[in-house]
Amino acid sequence: MEKRRRIEANDGQVSEQEVSSEEDAPVDLEEDEVDDDNGEQEGEHGDNEDISPQKLSRLAEDVRKKPAVVTSNQAIVDAFMDYGDEQLHGGHTGKGVTHLRAALAIRDYPHAITSVEEARAVPMVGVKMAEQVKQILSTGELKVKTPRLNISAQDVEDHTPPRLVREVRHAQAKCPENQALVDELAQFGEHELYFRSRSKGNIHLRAARALQLTDLVIKSGDQARHNVPFVGSAIADKIDQILKYGRIFKDTPVSSGIRKAPIVKDLRENPA
Repeated sequence: MEKRRRIEANDGQVSEQEVSSEEDAPVDLEEDEVDDDNGEQEGEHGDNEDISPQKLSRLAEDVRKKPAVVTSNQAIVDAFMDYGDEQLHGGHTGKGVTHLRAALAIRDYPHAITSVEEARAVPMVGVKMAEQVKQILSTGELKVKTPRLNISAQDVEDHTPPRLVREVRHAQAKCPENQALVDELAQFGEHELYFRSRSKGNIHLRAARALQLTDLVIKSGDQARHNVPFVGSAIADKIDQILKYGRIFKDTPVSSGIRKAPIVKDLRENPA
């Protein structure tokens, strides 16, 4: 289907130009992502980042609601679903959402997928995902070459943990109700420490350790931000995610957790 667009020339005359409908140009979601060499940037500025945790949770649940229309496609659905879930858990919202949406499309696809070409015929499956389907068909699992996007418990164990990590691992939270917060933030912090950002990892680990030592039962991120050392607004947001959904769905930039003195805040808000 074609649309016509009215164009006004410099001399004031109006002409019409034929333009293709957006429907005629298939969109490959993955082409908007940064390549795998810079995977940590993926999805950080896309629309997927604006999806609420509620919608992310519902998307994951929708994929699991029923089996694949074609039984042989179930292995692909499962691999994409697990991978997408893992990416959401690691804070890669864009990559996680695109893989979950692809899993949903593959689940409902009425034909068996046995090749890259057949995978490309599925809505939501781009060039990169089609290659991943090929990998699943040949190996039964999905792994991406970029190490920081394939973090397993064994990957973490292969590193010699620094003292802060050992302190968090070898102690329990004073308040048992806070243990889930400690575990999730510590796991996220270790991943950052070993594979992405050392400073960001340390910030999360310090917050996990502080939550481990607090005598308060943490019931909200805001409460933690005002009462627990090393908890800034970004970590407070993660605490709210863990309390509500049991896990971290979305990563946000972190601060050191050190609050600015009132005089500094006043000078920044009221410059000369």
